[in-house]
Amino acid sequence: MLSYLTHDVEGILVITCEDTGAPNDEHRSIPREQLYASIQTRDDPRFAVNLGAIEYLSSADVGVLITIKRRVDVRKGKLVLFQVQPFVQDVLRTMKLIQFFTIAEDWAEAVARLDA
Repeated sequence: MLSYLTHDVEGILVITCEDTGAPNDEHRSIPREQLYASIQTRDDPRFAVNLGAIEYLSSADVGVLITIKRRVDVRKGKLVLFQVQPFVQDVLRTMKLIQFFTIAEDWAEAVARLDA
């Protein structure tokens, strides 16, 4: 399961994903709900998800990314995934989700795509 850390960089909410190493982490629902609430209540609707530390995505993790994307879309905001490892890109491609997300190589490209 993934854990999520957030911080603000020049008005952009950056969500950094980390692998907890715990497949049955029962405490994930509270932080996840807080993450969703922060997406819905932010004034600036630009969001970037840093996946640089992630080498594997479970179906539940993919579900969280889809939920984040949908909540950002409802706000008419923008979402960019960046530093996406090749295996994670393969997972998204296999699930036919690669076109669903905007993917950037690094932070600079993510900011450029969010500001476009």
